[in-house]
Amino acid sequence: MSFCKVPRFRLYFPRIFLRLLKFVLGKKINSNKYISVFNKQVAKFIGKKYCLSLGSGTLALYESLKALNIPKGKKVIISAFNVPEVVEVIRELNLEPVFVDIKKDSFNMDENLIEKQITNDVKAIILTPLFGEVMNITKIKNLAKKHDLIIIEDCAQVFGSKYMGKRIGSFGDISIGSMGLVKNINCLGGGFILTDNKNIYDAISLNTFKYKNPSSVSIFSRLATVYFFSFLTSPLIFSFLTYYVLWLLKFLKFSFFEKLFDFKEFDLKKYTYNFSNLQAVIGLEQLKLVDKYNEKRVFIANLYSKQLNKKPLNSIYTHYAIKVNNRNGILMNLFKKGIDTSQGYIKNVSSNCSLAKEAEKKTLYLPIHNLTNKEVKKIVNFFD
Repeated sequence: MSFCKVPRFRLYFPRIFLRLLKFVLGKKINSNKYISVFNKQVAKFIGKKYCLSLGSGTLALYESLKALNIPKGKKVIISAFNVPEVVEVIRELNLEPVFVDIKKDSFNMDENLIEKQITNDVKAIILTPLFGEVMNITKIKNLAKKHDLIIIEDCAQVFGSKYMGKRIGSFGDISIGSMGLVKNINCLGGGFILTDNKNIYDAISLNTFKYKNPSSVSIFSRLATVYFFSFLTSPLIFSFLTYYVLWLLKFLKFSFFEKLFDFKEFDLKKYTYNFSNLQAVIGLEQLKLVDKYNEKRVFIANLYSKQLNKKPLNSIYTHYAIKVNNRNGILMNLFKKGIDTSQGYIKNVSSNCSLAKEAEKKTLYLPIHNLTNKEVKKIVNFFD
């Protein structure tokens, strides 16, 4: 057990290397043979009529808001604990974000605080369930109906989860999602838009024709990154090589992962590209496995919750996040025991939401992705 070291994450990726290599060498990356199939399968999986895949989740949010034709200066309600890109997209369209604080016992927006923020200028609400935990959608839908608000569901961290027997993403006027490397459906990047409204779907489809396809070099680079990370985080390599490289980086005070995922200056142009045929092939394989991935994480999370005396959540646990005092000290203690953990990438994007501010300072992610039984046991034993 002492030789076992645990990485902070492992990427979900289907074992179809030879098929993907054939696509790359055959220069079929940017044909659209599989894209339409993938879109139909995602729409069917979630329970919406129409799906459109794009180059990123950020672009999906931008195109969704743009298609709604909300007048400039109007407002959109969002959670104060969020990724900064959401705020930047709203402002890019000359709209104003309205921030709602999170709950004390959750990382999600507090549904009881939403109505206080609704004015005549508020036209939409973006629901961003964090870390896989489902929100009270019934309550929010009733509020939206009462105040004539458009609901945009952000499924980036809850893909595959359910509320009252229906998939998350099937409740909003528009739903969006991300398929980045660390998501539970990894398509080497990408995003999607779901809706039952044909007019919205047609408007977005027309508008996205102007975007360029990603280059073969770009796609191959992402593919190489996935296999490189998979190699570095494999049990044997991580335990005897990668872990000690991370030790050296910590000694040199270089935070590799934090710099990798840290928010850079926002530039919409870097997100404006299409979804490729190869990504669609990967996505079709991922759709077959996503429920299996989710079930495995829930199983691990329940072990953690039992050990930490925490109540299990209605969640697929895209991340297992806890709030701790002295986070840096605990991160280092875990690392010394061979467990690499993370403080995450979600930020307090408001200036007056105290619980979101606290969450940014205290949140710690325990590893939960693609772990072996030995690795899970090591983490549980740390909290024994």
